[in-house]
Amino acid sequence: GGGGGYQPQSSQNDQQQRPARKAYDEQTLIPTTIAMLHKSVSNPNAELELSDGRPIHHVKIIGAVRSCEEQSTNITFQIEDGTGLIEAKQWLDDNDCSAAIAMRQEAQQQPNEHMIYVRVIGQIKDYNQHKVLVAHSIRRITDLNAMTH
Repeated sequence: GGGGGYQPQSSQNDQQQRPARKAYDEQTLIPTTIAMLHKSVSNPNAELELSDGRPIHHVKIIGAVRSCEEQSTNITFQIEDGTGLIEAKQWLDDNDCSAAIAMRQEAQQQPNEHMIYVRVIGQIKDYNQHKVLVAHSIRRITDLNAMTH
């Protein structure tokens, strides 16, 4: 008796073609500074790691939006945290919540002397020695106590 559930048939060829999924303890969210991201290096597996050897999966930075530019498919933010400046790219989604849309509109309209602060969660990518943060989430910070965490 099998229990009646669907059990997919897999062959050895299917297992060889699919890349191995990282263990959950390797899929961590690391709070970093922008300087730490710029100092990250590629390991022999072509994955980025911090200078202390920790592999980078997802990172969190907090910083001020210095500029942003919207294109048809994405919006690019220049984020600065006191240690450096990085480009954060977020793909536009028609299903974004109203708060995310309002934050993007405010970031585009703010003069430089009234910066908004954001928390960015994403993955760092290295394109020809140019580091870009591909953002999964960009949220405005209203409680400045979050700046210290």
